[in-house]
Amino acid sequence: MISSVQVKPGTRELETWLRAEWGKGAWVEAPLPTTRELGARFGMSHTTAFRILCRLEVEGLFLRNRAGRFFHSDGKERLARRAPIACLFRRIESWSLVYQGIMNGIAQVCDEARAATLLWHDVKLVRHENRAFPPVFAGPDEQRQVMETFLDRCGESVDSVILDHLWDPAAETMIRKHGLPVVTVYRSSPGAAGTGRVAADFRAGATAALAHLLGRGYQSLYWVTPFEGDSAVQTMKAAFLEGAESLGIRDRVGGVLDGSTPGARENLAEKIARERHRVGLFCPEDNVSVLVRDALRQRGISLPGQAGLLSGMGTETALAAGISSVRYDFAEMGRAAARQLTTRATGSCRLAPSLQEGTTT
Repeated sequence: MISSVQVKPGTRELETWLRAEWGKGAWVEAPLPTTRELGARFGMSHTTAFRILCRLEVEGLFLRNRAGRFFHSDGKERLARRAPIACLFRRIESWSLVYQGIMNGIAQVCDEARAATLLWHDVKLVRHENRAFPPVFAGPDEQRQVMETFLDRCGESVDSVILDHLWDPAAETMIRKHGLPVVTVYRSSPGAAGTGRVAADFRAGATAALAHLLGRGYQSLYWVTPFEGDSAVQTMKAAFLEGAESLGIRDRVGGVLDGSTPGARENLAEKIARERHRVGLFCPEDNVSVLVRDALRQRGISLPGQAGLLSGMGTETALAAGISSVRYDFAEMGRAAARQLTTRATGSCRLAPSLQEGTTT
């Protein structure tokens, strides 16, 4: 922070002030004010302020970090420590096992690389107080505001950034313009230039789901929408319908059912109860899959006899409930993202799913 002492404008005054503050041990842990702030304070352009700092850097008074911020020369040990990898995720509630798995994987790699992590979340990104009802996702304008706040507060003190799939691609562009490497997890669509991707192989997951349900003898298949506004859900849904088309079984897919609210799940159970054939349901989200299972049971529908239920994440939530699942290794997803950043080798990769059989198919 700039001293409150009034200083007359001019390059000599700025240099004198910097030397005096340096002698007091300022800016060992925190960076100097930006060159724009110094220029505004001392009545000069930011390029002139930058030249003064560079001259003092040559003298050995200041050091610069990777982001270009200046520190006291006694902060050399601090600069040698790797800045943290920032993880900009939704708030991780106790039942958000996907994000817990991803964070565990990130932490494992960062520990091996002696890199710290910074978990940054903003409640505006996802509002989901009651999992019986659908979450509310932030729109592009809210996301931009959250990202601007993060970059303003932490952009100069982090090494790189990992985003979850809920972020709009524009957020990646903002981070790249700030000069930070960035990897997005759980999204398969292309990102901004220079960004990394660690995605689930949704096409392979959808194909595995279709094959499993057909192999279990379910004659009519349905996609169950857990909620709207999630890119992973939308991608998996498209893969499910396209997979049915490519396998030549599109006529076996009865359509899309809503599983997002208690009322919608009651309607879903009523529809299944009227079906003449055995019905296979694929819901890509574990928490909603548990709620769909409960609604079916309350309606008296037998699982896996009259209906089969398959989830599309495979976290402990589904496994503990005995729900068959197309399973993704979210810890490995986190490890892959962290490895890209700790090795500075960003790229794209997809993780294949496995099938975990339970008691619902």
